[in-house]
Amino acid sequence: MIHTTLMSARAMLRHRNVILVFLVLVPVLLFAGVRGMGAVESPASSQCVTCHTDAAKLKALTPPDPPPTEAGEG
Repeated sequence: MIHTTLMSARAMLRHRNVILVFLVLVPVLLFAGVRGMGAVESPASSQCVTCHTDAAKLKALTPPDPPPTEAGEG
């Protein structure tokens, strides 16, 4: 005897909602990620990276280490 199960209306709506989430939200999130990556490549941010990684400027901004007061172990 063949037994067929029919989905309830609530179950069909649940499956439809899952499909809609993938069809709508996933492309929106992917598009936002692509746009966000483009903003990182702006010229202003590359100037910041250049300045913040310049060894000469960093050395001028940081005070020298204080001399050791004790000889330490050994």
